[in-house]
Amino acid sequence: MPDVTTRQGRALGTQDKIVKLGLITFNKAEVIGYGEEGKVYKGKFGEFTNAAIKDYVFTNSSTIARLKERAVKANESLRNVTCANIVGFFSFYEKPNAFYLCMELCDCNLEYFIRHWPQEIPKNGFEQTLNGLNVLHENQFLHRDLKPSNVLVKRERTRILLKVSDFSLSKEADAKMSVTSGPYVGTVGWMPPEIHHEVEAKSPNIVVNASADIFACGMLGYYVVSAGNMLYHSQQDINQDNADYRYLHNHTAEDLVRAMTCRDERKRPNAKMCLQHPYHWDSCKTIRYFKDVSDTIIGEQRNNNTNMANALDQNFHQVFQLEWETTLTLQVQIELFTAPRTRTRPRYNKFKVSSLIRAIRNTKDHFHEMVHLHQELGNDEIELLAYWTKLFPQLFIHAYTTLKPMANLYRNLQQYY
Repeated sequence: MPDVTTRQGRALGTQDKIVKLGLITFNKAEVIGYGEEGKVYKGKFGEFTNAAIKDYVFTNSSTIARLKERAVKANESLRNVTCANIVGFFSFYEKPNAFYLCMELCDCNLEYFIRHWPQEIPKNGFEQTLNGLNVLHENQFLHRDLKPSNVLVKRERTRILLKVSDFSLSKEADAKMSVTSGPYVGTVGWMPPEIHHEVEAKSPNIVVNASADIFACGMLGYYVVSAGNMLYHSQQDINQDNADYRYLHNHTAEDLVRAMTCRDERKRPNAKMCLQHPYHWDSCKTIRYFKDVSDTIIGEQRNNNTNMANALDQNFHQVFQLEWETTLTLQVQIELFTAPRTRTRPRYNKFKVSSLIRAIRNTKDHFHEMVHLHQELGNDEIELLAYWTKLFPQLFIHAYTTLKPMANLYRNLQQYY
């Protein structure tokens, strides 16, 4: 069967070239993207499945063989993995000096999407990207070239999915999640400093670890959460650690990005740990965390133990300047500090973080009794949490990081760490 056919009744021309490669069919006029190795076309796999076909055309047969080995091996290994955040792989076709990958058709890449529809970025976009990377790492592959153009976006019914794609530089890792590479191991401007240093030194064998993917994914996370802003504006900024956090207004997200882009690659969390970070928690889990922390403090104090409270209160200035009472809205101030004390109205210490967390706990536990405060606190737990975190934006991450070293001592807190 010839590779190129034409639509019946029309003259052969570039715009009418239909390429058929086994079960893969596409029109050379329908270019939907460009990669460093070739073009991406809209086509079909079989008769009914829409697909994206990426061509890799080279005169160097060894280059073709190397790219084919990497891209096809990763895609074949992930073919049976169920993950909405990795682009689907259908098939490939090989010709002399060229091969073609047939993949799931998406709408555009992340760079294009954020440029045109920044208001539509899904709130869990960072988590989706991490989830795709985690699945890749769980299957012993390193991506080695994470960047916005290698994350695809697909509108699917009522949700928007982010999908890690382009495995042309991916490589199967050893048991320590590392690979030995030649000089090309990513894109300048997205390389972690330790890898770029080796590239500049022209090292013939560069060892790349999973932590390199984590660094790039941290940059991607910032890019997503800040609606298209860059954490580092150049590779030089990366190398000199000139990070720009001006556009990240979520302190919990900042904590995660800082951990992922740590200068010491040994201290970067793995993808699974990143997914467990509190930035990805929903409101119900977060407010439950505050309740469990407060319950633990109350239990300790009954036994004349103040270790946890002392740890939280020691660096109170990270949460508020001198005291937290005057930060509250008027009616909540009256409820917590002026109204007569009862069982549901304990005395609060306006100078202590632990007492602030107890106030959150009590407004949660007695929320339905505080109908008179719903105009300020909100109408449900989601709005209740929003009230407190808006007034004290650094409280959550302060509590989480402060208690992390001692969490293993408390059974009801271990689930959060």
